[in-house]
Amino acid sequence: MRGPSGTPAHPVQPTVSAATGEATHRDLSWVPVIGFMLLHFFGTGAFTPYLQLYFQEKGLSPVEIGTLTGIGPALAVVVPLFWGVIGDRSRRVRLLLACTSTLAAASFLGVSLGESLAVLVILIGLFNAFSLASGPLSTAIILEEADRLGTGYGPLRMWGSVGFAIGILSAGRLVSAFGTPAIFAAYAVPTLLALIPLVWLREGAVRAGGFSSRDVLRVLSNRALLVLLLVTFAWRVTSAGYYTFYTIYITDMGASASLVSIAWALGLVGEVTVLRLSNRIAGRVGIIGLLAMGLLGSALRWLAYALAPGALWTLPFQLLHGMTFGATTTAAVLAVDRIFPNELRSTGQGVLNMVMWGLGGLLGSVVVGVLFQGIGPRWMFGLSAIGAGLTGAAILAALRSGRWHLPNA
Repeated sequence: MRGPSGTPAHPVQPTVSAATGEATHRDLSWVPVIGFMLLHFFGTGAFTPYLQLYFQEKGLSPVEIGTLTGIGPALAVVVPLFWGVIGDRSRRVRLLLACTSTLAAASFLGVSLGESLAVLVILIGLFNAFSLASGPLSTAIILEEADRLGTGYGPLRMWGSVGFAIGILSAGRLVSAFGTPAIFAAYAVPTLLALIPLVWLREGAVRAGGFSSRDVLRVLSNRALLVLLLVTFAWRVTSAGYYTFYTIYITDMGASASLVSIAWALGLVGEVTVLRLSNRIAGRVGIIGLLAMGLLGSALRWLAYALAPGALWTLPFQLLHGMTFGATTTAAVLAVDRIFPNELRSTGQGVLNMVMWGLGGLLGSVVVGVLFQGIGPRWMFGLSAIGAGLTGAAILAALRSGRWHLPNA
Protein backbone atom coordinates (compact mmCIF):
# COMPACT_ATOMS: atom_id res chain seq x y z
CA MET A 1 0.00 0.00 0.00
CA ARG A 2 1.08 3.60 -0.61
CA GLY A 3 0.19 6.94 0.82
CA PRO A 4 -1.82 9.57 -1.07
CA SER A 5 1.24 11.56 -2.08
CA GLY A 6 2.72 8.59 -3.88
CA THR A 7 5.07 7.79 -1.00
CA PRO A 8 5.14 4.14 0.01
CA ALA A 9 3.38 3.53 3.31
CA HIS A 10 6.29 1.27 4.19
CA PRO A 11 9.91 1.61 2.99
CA VAL A 12 10.81 0.00 -0.31
CA GLN A 13 12.83 -3.12 0.45
CA PRO A 14 14.68 -4.34 -2.62
CA THR A 15 15.51 -8.00 -2.33
CA VAL A 16 17.53 -8.26 -5.48
CA SER A 17 20.92 -6.95 -4.87
CA ALA A 18 22.46 -7.58 -8.26
CA ALA A 19 20.18 -5.29 -10.23
CA THR A 20 20.66 -2.49 -7.73
CA GLY A 21 24.17 -3.28 -6.60
CA GLU A 22 23.01 -5.10 -3.47
CA ALA A 23 22.14 -8.69 -4.47
CA THR A 24 23.84 -11.88 -3.41
CA HIS A 25 25.92 -13.70 -5.99
CA ARG A 26 23.73 -16.78 -5.63
CA ASP A 27 20.60 -14.99 -6.85
CA LEU A 28 20.73 -15.00 -10.66
CA SER A 29 17.03 -14.40 -11.30
CA TRP A 30 17.84 -10.87 -12.45
CA VAL A 31 20.10 -12.04 -15.33
CA PRO A 32 17.44 -12.52 -18.06
CA VAL A 33 15.81 -9.10 -17.68
CA ILE A 34 19.15 -7.28 -17.51
CA GLY A 35 20.45 -9.23 -20.50
CA PHE A 36 17.33 -8.31 -22.43
CA MET A 37 17.65 -4.63 -21.52
CA LEU A 38 21.32 -4.44 -22.49
CA LEU A 39 20.82 -6.07 -25.89
CA HIS A 40 17.48 -4.47 -26.75
CA PHE A 41 18.65 -0.91 -26.12
CA PHE A 42 22.09 -1.59 -27.59
CA GLY A 43 20.41 -1.85 -30.97
CA THR A 44 18.61 1.46 -30.55
CA GLY A 45 21.80 3.24 -29.56
CA ALA A 46 23.66 1.73 -32.50
CA PHE A 47 21.57 3.37 -35.24
CA THR A 48 20.16 6.53 -33.67
CA PRO A 49 23.13 8.89 -34.29
CA TYR A 50 23.80 7.70 -37.84
CA LEU A 51 20.56 7.03 -39.70
CA GLN A 52 20.21 10.58 -41.04
CA LEU A 53 23.86 10.49 -42.11
CA TYR A 54 23.20 7.27 -44.02
CA PHE A 55 20.31 8.91 -45.87
CA GLN A 56 22.49 11.91 -46.68
CA GLU A 57 25.22 9.66 -48.09
CA LYS A 58 22.62 7.99 -50.31
CA GLY A 59 21.97 11.39 -51.88
CA LEU A 60 18.63 12.22 -50.31
CA SER A 61 17.75 15.90 -49.99
CA PRO A 62 17.14 17.58 -46.61
CA VAL A 63 13.41 17.60 -47.34
CA GLU A 64 13.44 13.88 -48.09
CA ILE A 65 15.47 13.15 -44.95
CA GLY A 66 13.05 15.26 -42.93
CA THR A 67 10.14 13.32 -44.40
CA LEU A 68 11.68 9.99 -43.39
CA THR A 69 12.67 11.08 -39.89
CA GLY A 70 9.23 12.59 -39.31
CA ILE A 71 7.46 9.25 -39.80
CA GLY A 72 8.44 7.97 -36.36
CA PRO A 73 7.10 10.91 -34.32
CA ALA A 74 3.90 10.92 -36.37
CA LEU A 75 3.27 7.22 -35.74
CA ALA A 76 4.17 7.65 -32.06
CA VAL A 77 0.87 9.50 -31.61
CA VAL A 78 -1.14 6.30 -32.10
CA VAL A 79 1.07 3.21 -32.40
CA PRO A 80 2.24 2.78 -28.76
CA LEU A 81 -1.33 2.81 -27.48
CA PHE A 82 -2.35 0.28 -30.13
CA TRP A 83 0.37 -2.17 -29.09
CA GLY A 84 -0.30 -1.58 -25.42
CA VAL A 85 -3.97 -2.48 -25.83
CA ILE A 86 -3.10 -5.54 -27.94
CA GLY A 87 -0.63 -6.65 -25.28
CA ASP A 88 -3.22 -6.49 -22.52
CA ARG A 89 -5.94 -8.07 -24.64
CA SER A 90 -3.75 -10.98 -25.69
CA ARG A 91 -2.10 -11.37 -22.27
CA ARG A 92 1.05 -12.33 -24.17
CA VAL A 93 3.23 -9.25 -23.82
CA ARG A 94 6.54 -11.10 -24.14
CA LEU A 95 5.45 -13.04 -27.21
CA LEU A 96 4.10 -9.86 -28.79
CA LEU A 97 7.34 -8.00 -28.09
CA ALA A 98 9.35 -10.87 -29.56
CA CYS A 99 7.26 -10.79 -32.75
CA THR A 100 7.35 -7.00 -33.16
CA SER A 101 11.10 -6.90 -32.45
CA THR A 102 11.73 -9.54 -35.11
CA LEU A 103 9.62 -7.65 -37.64
CA ALA A 104 11.33 -4.37 -36.70
CA ALA A 105 14.75 -5.94 -37.30
CA ALA A 106 13.61 -7.34 -40.67
CA SER A 107 12.12 -3.99 -41.71
CA PHE A 108 15.27 -2.11 -40.74
CA LEU A 109 17.45 -4.50 -42.71
CA GLY A 110 15.11 -3.86 -45.63
CA VAL A 111 15.82 -0.13 -45.39
CA SER A 112 19.41 -0.86 -46.43
CA LEU A 113 18.06 -2.25 -49.72
CA GLY A 114 15.65 0.60 -50.45
CA GLU A 115 16.59 2.94 -53.28
CA SER A 116 13.59 5.14 -54.04
CA LEU A 117 11.98 7.53 -51.58
CA ALA A 118 8.63 5.74 -51.89
CA VAL A 119 10.16 2.40 -50.91
CA LEU A 120 12.08 3.98 -48.04
CA VAL A 121 8.92 5.64 -46.73
CA ILE A 122 7.17 2.27 -46.64
CA LEU A 123 10.10 0.49 -44.98
CA ILE A 124 10.72 3.22 -42.41
CA GLY A 125 6.99 3.27 -41.70
CA LEU A 126 7.00 -0.49 -41.09
CA PHE A 127 10.11 -0.24 -38.94
CA ASN A 128 8.59 2.45 -36.73
CA ALA A 129 5.23 0.69 -36.56
CA PHE A 130 6.92 -2.40 -35.09
CA SER A 131 9.74 -0.79 -33.07
CA LEU A 132 7.37 1.62 -31.29
CA ALA A 133 5.78 -1.42 -29.65
CA SER A 134 8.85 -1.57 -27.44
CA GLY A 135 7.81 1.51 -25.45
CA PRO A 136 4.71 0.17 -23.69
CA LEU A 137 5.57 -3.54 -23.93
CA SER A 138 9.14 -3.44 -22.62
CA THR A 139 8.11 -1.03 -19.86
CA ALA A 140 5.34 -3.40 -18.77
CA ILE A 141 7.86 -6.24 -18.71
CA ILE A 142 10.32 -4.23 -16.60
CA LEU A 143 7.55 -3.32 -14.15
CA GLU A 144 6.47 -6.95 -13.84
CA GLU A 145 10.04 -8.12 -13.33
CA ALA A 146 10.59 -5.39 -10.73
CA ASP A 147 7.52 -6.64 -8.85
CA ARG A 148 8.68 -10.24 -9.08
CA LEU A 149 12.24 -9.49 -8.03
CA GLY A 150 11.26 -7.08 -5.29
CA THR A 151 13.30 -4.20 -6.70
CA GLY A 152 12.39 -0.91 -8.38
CA TYR A 153 11.71 0.08 -11.98
CA GLY A 154 14.63 2.54 -12.18
CA PRO A 155 17.43 0.12 -11.22
CA LEU A 156 16.29 -2.27 -13.95
CA ARG A 157 15.64 0.45 -16.56
CA MET A 158 19.17 1.69 -15.87
CA TRP A 159 20.56 -1.28 -17.79
CA GLY A 160 18.72 -0.11 -20.89
CA SER A 161 20.59 3.19 -20.68
CA VAL A 162 23.87 1.30 -20.25
CA GLY A 163 23.08 -0.78 -23.34
CA PHE A 164 22.16 2.36 -25.29
CA ALA A 165 25.51 3.95 -24.40
CA ILE A 166 27.46 0.84 -25.38
CA GLY A 167 25.52 0.75 -28.65
CA ILE A 168 26.46 4.33 -29.49
CA LEU A 169 30.16 3.71 -28.77
CA SER A 170 30.22 0.42 -30.67
CA ALA A 171 28.42 1.87 -33.67
CA GLY A 172 31.00 4.64 -33.88
CA ARG A 173 33.75 2.07 -34.31
CA LEU A 174 31.71 0.03 -36.79
CA VAL A 175 30.86 3.07 -38.90
CA SER A 176 34.51 4.13 -38.92
CA ALA A 177 35.54 0.67 -40.11
CA PHE A 178 32.72 -0.28 -42.48
CA GLY A 179 30.76 2.89 -43.21
CA THR A 180 27.22 3.89 -42.27
CA PRO A 181 25.59 0.73 -43.76
CA ALA A 182 27.00 -1.10 -40.72
CA ILE A 183 24.22 0.39 -38.57
CA PHE A 184 21.67 -2.01 -40.01
CA ALA A 185 23.43 -5.11 -38.71
CA ALA A 186 24.36 -3.22 -35.53
CA TYR A 187 20.64 -2.82 -34.83
CA ALA A 188 19.28 -6.11 -36.12
CA VAL A 189 21.79 -8.50 -34.52
CA PRO A 190 21.48 -7.37 -30.87
CA THR A 191 17.72 -6.88 -31.27
CA LEU A 192 17.36 -10.51 -32.33
CA LEU A 193 19.83 -11.72 -29.69
CA ALA A 194 17.68 -9.97 -27.07
CA LEU A 195 14.99 -12.56 -27.79
CA ILE A 196 17.12 -15.21 -26.06
CA PRO A 197 16.86 -13.72 -22.55
CA LEU A 198 13.31 -12.58 -23.34
CA VAL A 199 12.08 -16.18 -23.64
CA TRP A 200 13.33 -16.85 -20.12
CA LEU A 201 11.02 -14.17 -18.70
CA ARG A 202 7.62 -15.36 -17.56
CA GLU A 203 4.32 -13.84 -18.58
CA GLY A 204 2.86 -11.97 -15.64
CA ALA A 205 0.24 -13.86 -13.69
CA VAL A 206 -1.59 -10.57 -13.18
CA ARG A 207 -2.91 -10.87 -16.73
CA ALA A 208 -5.31 -13.62 -15.85
CA GLY A 209 -8.21 -11.21 -15.45
CA GLY A 210 -10.16 -9.55 -18.25
CA PHE A 211 -11.32 -5.99 -18.74
CA SER A 212 -13.91 -4.12 -20.75
CA SER A 213 -13.96 -0.86 -22.69
CA ARG A 214 -15.87 0.64 -19.79
CA ASP A 215 -12.95 -0.20 -17.49
CA VAL A 216 -10.56 1.62 -19.81
CA LEU A 217 -12.79 4.70 -20.09
CA ARG A 218 -13.17 4.84 -16.32
CA VAL A 219 -9.40 4.91 -15.85
CA LEU A 220 -8.91 7.46 -18.65
CA SER A 221 -11.31 9.83 -16.90
CA ASN A 222 -9.29 9.63 -13.67
CA ARG A 223 -8.37 13.17 -12.62
CA ALA A 224 -4.95 12.10 -11.35
CA LEU A 225 -4.17 10.59 -14.77
CA LEU A 226 -5.31 13.67 -16.69
CA VAL A 227 -3.11 15.92 -14.55
CA LEU A 228 -0.17 13.56 -14.98
CA LEU A 229 -0.55 13.48 -18.76
CA LEU A 230 -0.73 17.28 -18.88
CA VAL A 231 2.44 17.55 -16.80
CA THR A 232 4.39 15.02 -18.87
CA PHE A 233 3.17 16.65 -22.08
CA ALA A 234 4.45 20.02 -20.82
CA TRP A 235 7.77 18.45 -19.84
CA ARG A 236 8.26 16.95 -23.30
CA VAL A 237 7.45 20.23 -25.04
CA THR A 238 9.89 22.18 -22.84
CA SER A 239 12.64 19.59 -23.32
CA ALA A 240 12.33 19.50 -27.12
CA GLY A 241 14.92 22.25 -27.53
CA TYR A 242 17.56 20.03 -25.98
CA TYR A 243 16.77 16.94 -28.01
CA THR A 244 16.59 18.91 -31.25
CA PHE A 245 19.17 21.69 -31.01
CA TYR A 246 21.65 21.13 -28.15
CA THR A 247 24.38 19.68 -30.38
CA ILE A 248 23.91 22.45 -32.94
CA TYR A 249 23.92 25.06 -30.16
CA ILE A 250 27.24 24.04 -28.60
CA THR A 251 28.82 23.40 -32.01
CA ASP A 252 27.97 26.96 -33.01
CA MET A 253 29.70 28.07 -29.79
CA GLY A 254 32.88 26.28 -30.88
CA ALA A 255 32.49 22.76 -29.50
CA SER A 256 34.55 20.11 -31.28
CA ALA A 257 33.23 16.68 -32.18
CA SER A 258 35.05 15.19 -29.19
CA LEU A 259 33.50 17.77 -26.87
CA VAL A 260 30.05 16.93 -28.20
CA SER A 261 30.72 13.26 -27.43
CA ILE A 262 31.86 14.12 -23.91
CA ALA A 263 28.73 16.20 -23.38
CA TRP A 264 26.42 13.36 -24.35
CA ALA A 265 28.46 10.90 -22.28
CA LEU A 266 28.04 13.11 -19.21
CA GLY A 267 24.30 13.12 -19.83
CA LEU A 268 24.27 9.33 -19.79
CA VAL A 269 26.30 9.28 -16.56
CA GLY A 270 23.69 11.47 -14.90
CA GLU A 271 20.86 9.38 -16.35
CA VAL A 272 22.25 6.05 -15.14
CA THR A 273 23.01 7.45 -11.69
CA VAL A 274 19.50 8.76 -11.07
CA LEU A 275 17.86 5.65 -12.50
CA ARG A 276 19.91 3.50 -10.13
CA LEU A 277 18.89 5.62 -7.13
CA SER A 278 15.32 6.40 -8.21
CA ASN A 279 13.79 3.67 -6.06
CA ARG A 280 15.35 5.15 -2.92
CA ILE A 281 14.50 8.72 -3.92
CA ALA A 282 10.86 7.82 -4.57
CA GLY A 283 10.81 6.08 -1.21
CA ARG A 284 11.76 9.37 0.46
CA VAL A 285 9.88 12.03 -1.52
CA GLY A 286 7.17 10.00 -3.26
CA ILE A 287 6.47 9.53 -6.94
CA ILE A 288 5.02 13.02 -7.38
CA GLY A 289 7.98 14.48 -5.51
CA LEU A 290 10.32 12.67 -7.91
CA LEU A 291 8.38 14.15 -10.83
CA ALA A 292 8.72 17.64 -9.36
CA MET A 293 12.48 17.11 -8.97
CA GLY A 294 12.67 16.20 -12.65
CA LEU A 295 10.85 19.34 -13.79
CA LEU A 296 12.79 21.69 -11.50
CA GLY A 297 16.09 20.05 -12.47
CA SER A 298 15.13 20.56 -16.11
CA ALA A 299 14.38 24.23 -15.47
CA LEU A 300 17.81 24.76 -13.89
CA ARG A 301 19.48 22.98 -16.78
CA TRP A 302 17.74 24.97 -19.53
CA LEU A 303 18.44 28.23 -17.70
CA ALA A 304 22.13 27.32 -17.48
CA TYR A 305 22.21 26.67 -21.22
CA ALA A 306 20.53 29.99 -21.92
CA LEU A 307 23.15 31.87 -19.88
CA ALA A 308 26.24 29.80 -20.78
CA PRO A 309 29.01 32.00 -22.24
CA GLY A 310 30.56 29.04 -24.02
CA ALA A 311 30.14 25.37 -24.81
CA LEU A 312 32.32 24.21 -21.91
CA TRP A 313 30.01 25.91 -19.43
CA THR A 314 27.17 23.61 -20.43
CA LEU A 315 29.05 20.40 -19.60
CA PRO A 316 28.49 20.29 -15.81
CA PHE A 317 24.79 20.78 -16.35
CA GLN A 318 24.67 17.76 -18.67
CA LEU A 319 24.74 15.70 -15.47
CA LEU A 320 21.25 17.06 -14.80
CA HIS A 321 20.05 14.77 -17.57
CA GLY A 322 19.51 12.39 -14.70
CA MET A 323 16.77 14.71 -13.51
CA THR A 324 15.52 15.78 -16.93
CA PHE A 325 15.10 12.25 -18.25
CA GLY A 326 15.78 9.82 -15.41
CA ALA A 327 13.63 11.31 -12.66
CA THR A 328 10.83 12.60 -14.88
CA THR A 329 10.27 9.50 -16.97
CA THR A 330 10.67 7.11 -14.04
CA ALA A 331 8.11 9.05 -12.01
CA ALA A 332 5.73 9.15 -14.98
CA VAL A 333 6.01 5.39 -15.56
CA LEU A 334 5.47 4.60 -11.87
CA ALA A 335 2.55 7.02 -11.59
CA VAL A 336 0.78 5.53 -14.60
CA ASP A 337 1.39 2.06 -13.21
CA ARG A 338 -0.22 3.18 -9.95
CA ILE A 339 -3.31 4.55 -11.71
CA PHE A 340 -3.95 1.72 -14.17
CA PRO A 341 -4.89 -1.74 -12.85
CA ASN A 342 -2.43 -4.57 -13.47
CA GLU A 343 -4.50 -6.06 -16.27
CA LEU A 344 -4.18 -2.70 -18.12
CA ARG A 345 -0.47 -2.25 -17.46
CA SER A 346 0.62 -2.18 -21.11
CA THR A 347 -2.34 0.02 -22.08
CA GLY A 348 -1.38 2.54 -19.42
CA GLN A 349 2.18 2.78 -20.69
CA GLY A 350 0.82 3.09 -24.23
CA VAL A 351 -1.27 6.09 -23.18
CA LEU A 352 1.79 7.69 -21.56
CA ASN A 353 3.96 7.10 -24.63
CA MET A 354 1.26 8.50 -26.91
CA VAL A 355 0.86 11.75 -24.98
CA MET A 356 4.42 12.35 -23.77
CA TRP A 357 6.59 11.13 -26.63
CA GLY A 358 4.03 11.30 -29.45
CA LEU A 359 1.95 14.46 -29.02
CA GLY A 360 4.50 16.23 -26.82
CA GLY A 361 7.35 15.37 -29.13
CA LEU A 362 5.51 16.53 -32.24
CA LEU A 363 4.33 19.84 -30.82
CA GLY A 364 7.63 20.44 -29.04
CA SER A 365 9.66 19.97 -32.21
CA VAL A 366 7.51 22.49 -34.08
CA VAL A 367 7.57 25.04 -31.25
CA VAL A 368 11.33 24.94 -30.67
CA GLY A 369 11.98 25.07 -34.40
CA VAL A 370 10.01 28.31 -34.62
CA LEU A 371 11.70 29.72 -31.49
CA PHE A 372 15.20 28.73 -32.60
CA GLN A 373 14.78 30.43 -35.94
CA GLY A 374 12.80 33.41 -34.65
CA ILE A 375 14.47 34.46 -31.39
CA GLY A 376 17.58 32.29 -31.19
CA PRO A 377 18.70 29.38 -29.00
CA ARG A 378 19.32 31.36 -25.82
CA TRP A 379 15.78 32.67 -25.63
CA MET A 380 14.51 29.26 -26.68
CA PHE A 381 16.24 27.64 -23.70
CA GLY A 382 15.19 30.53 -21.47
CA LEU A 383 11.51 30.06 -22.29
CA SER A 384 11.92 26.31 -21.85
CA ALA A 385 13.33 26.95 -18.38
CA ILE A 386 10.35 29.14 -17.48
CA GLY A 387 7.89 26.52 -18.71
CA ALA A 388 9.58 23.65 -16.86
CA GLY A 389 10.01 25.74 -13.71
CA LEU A 390 6.37 26.81 -13.59
CA THR A 391 5.24 23.22 -14.15
CA GLY A 392 7.52 21.96 -11.39
CA ALA A 393 6.35 24.67 -8.99
CA ALA A 394 2.72 23.82 -9.76
CA ILE A 395 3.42 20.16 -8.94
CA LEU A 396 4.92 21.12 -5.57
CA ALA A 397 1.97 23.39 -4.79
CA ALA A 398 -0.53 20.66 -5.66
CA LEU A 399 1.43 18.12 -3.62
CA ARG A 400 1.54 20.31 -0.52
CA SER A 401 -2.12 21.26 -0.75
CA GLY A 402 -3.21 17.65 -1.29
CA ARG A 403 -5.01 18.55 -4.53
CA TRP A 404 -3.14 15.95 -6.56
CA HIS A 405 -2.47 12.49 -5.26
CA LEU A 406 -2.15 9.00 -6.66
CA PRO A 407 -4.42 6.08 -5.80
CA ASN A 408 -3.23 3.67 -3.14
CA ALA A 409 -1.45 0.62 -4.49
